[in-house]
Amino acid sequence: MPTYRKVQCVAYVIQPGSTLDPVYLGKASADLDIQKRCEIMRAAVAVAHRRVEELKPPPPANLFARLARNIGNVDRVLKIFMAPEFFFRGEDGAYPIEMVEKILPAMAKETRKSKYKDWLFVFGTAIGYQNPQETITKAVESTPKEGKTLAVVDGVSKDPKDWLAHEYAKTSVTKVKKTAVNRYQLTLDTRERFTNMQRVTFVHGRDADRTPSHNILTCDWEGADGPTRITVQSTKPIERKWTAEIRGFANVCKVISVEPYVFEVDSVRRLEHDQQVEVTLTTAYRVRPGYSV
Repeated sequence: MPTYRKVQCVAYVIQPGSTLDPVYLGKASADLDIQKRCEIMRAAVAVAHRRVEELKPPPPANLFARLARNIGNVDRVLKIFMAPEFFFRGEDGAYPIEMVEKILPAMAKETRKSKYKDWLFVFGTAIGYQNPQETITKAVESTPKEGKTLAVVDGVSKDPKDWLAHEYAKTSVTKVKKTAVNRYQLTLDTRERFTNMQRVTFVHGRDADRTPSHNILTCDWEGADGPTRITVQSTKPIERKWTAEIRGFANVCKVISVEPYVFEVDSVRRLEHDQQVEVTLTTAYRVRPGYSV
């Protein structure tokens, strides 16, 4: 960490606000809103750097004075760029909490450049929300049972009885075929069936860039033995190996009962420690450390 003798404060003067209604200004899509705000912020950072360079005093005319300044490092200045609060908030006044972590990687596209080695960035505040009634988990098993569906889910810490369940899918693009102008048929690494009631967002690149969400126009589903293909419209190319996140499923169901997951003990072996035994369970389900048995 270099030692600085001086600090230069650089303020980004912008007022992120709302109308008098009040209605928060921004894009309806949190993905797109974050992208656009990061573009604005990166442009402001670049302008700030240029202005700071323009304000630097000219080097001393005397050669020995220039050498002394470089050797002594007396002019090493830490530039602190600060944006106002409430800059990152979106049309809803806040982003889903899992979206907030996308901001810094997007800003790093500019700030990781070597010319900012003596800069510290404060990008205002980012406001996120988490619905206390919402939990994202994984269904590790699903089977029909008496006209209903019995699902085994992972990572639910509370009793989910009477909760509403919305589907969510995350997969990757294995093949891309351009079928018309701005239209792509995508083969996905999944056997799930999707409809035009869902929207898909693509995540790609080292910084996990996110595209705007796209409507699923068609879905070619061949069942459990075949791939899933969807068609989307996009003005920018979509590439293989991108991650696809599908949300907004129309099917919403209610949890009507909760049953404990019971395993059959196949074998028991006592370990060296008197209080420990090794138990083999007849199941393919992964029992994680910390589970109560």
